Amino acid sequence: MVQASGSVPGKPGARLAISSSGEKFGTIGGAGLELTVEKELQEILSEICLT
Repeated sequence: MVQASGSVPGKPGARLAISSSGEKFGTIGGAGLELTVEKELQEILSEICLT
């Protein structure tokens, strides 16, 4: 996480890594944010693997 404002669960400097098997390392805050990031990552990786 690079920047945050207002009342947010994650703090700047927080990190999350997700392995190809889906294992998570670290956290960027609330489960809702992590779920959104995970879905976006899956879409990006799917596009990269198709090209």
